[in-house]
Amino acid sequence: SEDMQKVIGADIEVVVPATHDTGSAYMAAIEDNSVILSSGTWSLLGIETKTPYVSEKTRRANFTNEGGYDYRYRFLKNIMGLWMIQSLRRELEETLSFNELCQMAKANQNFPSRVDVNDCCFLSPDSMIKAIQDYCQNSNQPIPKTAGELANVIYQSLAISYAATIEEIEMLTRKKYEAIYI
Repeated sequence: SEDMQKVIGADIEVVVPATHDTGSAYMAAIEDNSVILSSGTWSLLGIETKTPYVSEKTRRANFTNEGGYDYRYRFLKNIMGLWMIQSLRRELEETLSFNELCQMAKANQNFPSRVDVNDCCFLSPDSMIKAIQDYCQNSNQPIPKTAGELANVIYQSLAISYAATIEEIEMLTRKKYEAIYI
């Protein structure tokens, strides 16, 4: 309007983006037959679709249909993300970079223990290290002791959770997805 032009001193067009980081991430990755992982402290794993998926099965599986751009829906599940590795890094006395933790995890790729990353014990423990070690002990698995073993348990367990969620999405949508965009 002319009033706004006077206030800001210019005639500009305002473009409204997706107003949430997940919405923006999904918008950047929309492609048919793909699954999208918005990966951060928490993970939002799902698809963009023109029709919502609403059923008792989707409700029980804890999926949601969030409104998206152009009357689309983000059919997704909120699951554990990099919170665990961030917590581990904060807790370690050394000042390890995320890259160093990744390399240490890779060097310990044969360490066999895995955890259910969505277990509530990992949401806000006093010690992420102790929470992981206790989980492994209680499930009769080898107890990770080094930073590399702990990082490997976290990364491998996240990957298992992501794979299981993608299988759920495929089952609930009755579609096979060819790619994952992170």
